[in-house]
Amino acid sequence: MGPITDATWPLALAAAAVAGIVLAWLGRRGWRVDDHPLCRRCGFDLTGRPDTSTRCAECGADLSARRAIRIGNRVRRPGWQAVGLALFLTGLVPLATFGLAYVRSLDPESLKPLFWVTADALGDDPGARKVAFAELQRRVATGRLSRGAIAAFVVDILAWQADVARPWSTNAGNFLEDARDADVPTGAQRLVSDEQWVRYARQALRVSVRARSHVTAGDPLPLIVTRHLPRAGSRSRFMGFVMRPTVSDEPLTGHGQVGGMRVSLSAAWVFRQSYVVPPHLLATTAPTAERPVRRVSVSVRRSRPPGRVPRAR
Repeated sequence: MGPITDATWPLALAAAAVAGIVLAWLGRRGWRVDDHPLCRRCGFDLTGRPDTSTRCAECGADLSARRAIRIGNRVRRPGWQAVGLALFLTGLVPLATFGLAYVRSLDPESLKPLFWVTADALGDDPGARKVAFAELQRRVATGRLSRGAIAAFVVDILAWQADVARPWSTNAGNFLEDARDADVPTGAQRLVSDEQWVRYARQALRVSVRARSHVTAGDPLPLIVTRHLPRAGSRSRFMGFVMRPTVSDEPLTGHGQVGGMRVSLSAAWVFRQSYVVPPHLLATTAPTAERPVRRVSVSVRRSRPPGRVPRAR
């Protein structure tokens, strides 16, 4: 017989607890000390009962019924019950203690079904999102997440990225970019297709232009170009290029860089540049004396793809 190992000691404790239960039950049931017939309901000794009697003289139970009579008086064994109880507690207490510690050590995220984890990852709670993405990355690393499940989740991430009204999480971008870089088995397709990769790049860079709604006739129109927080991963290799604004093919003057601005989509900051539209580039209709202020409507066209998209490896 070999030594007790970490894998066998729980079985030994469980066997001790079961043995204690059996021993305590035997002690409580007792040993039969005679073969007298007894009423099963009240335990009355039926020795000497007339053969014609079908009722218990003590409780009136029907003795003709099946299993109405048992044979033999039994004497309980308190010592056996005490030993059995001690053996049961000896096995149960440490087993329950270590079992509870094991249950507490389990990560509840690892026990959640996939639909629950993905729902948390796509939800609005930042804390739950972070934990859910960490669990998804762990399942990918351990092979618990199938290629089909990863590809389906990539579709959900792209839909989330396109919805600019919802706050973005760089964990989603990191997951998608890691899926793009994952090894491709022979004969299989990439988890992130080329079309999805370009879509991800296009949706990553967000630029907006804000103009003053009213200007006095003859005054220039101030513009502010804002590069918002990118909707990409924190380790993104993308580079975006925000072009200098032009009106009627004429570059605007202001505090922006001459050729534009190259930005890394992993940079977690907002950048603003101010420009001025000269008066001669505004609408030619002159304001009247009654309406000396002109209303201005500004539309912006931006280059959607970033300046460089990483090649597929």
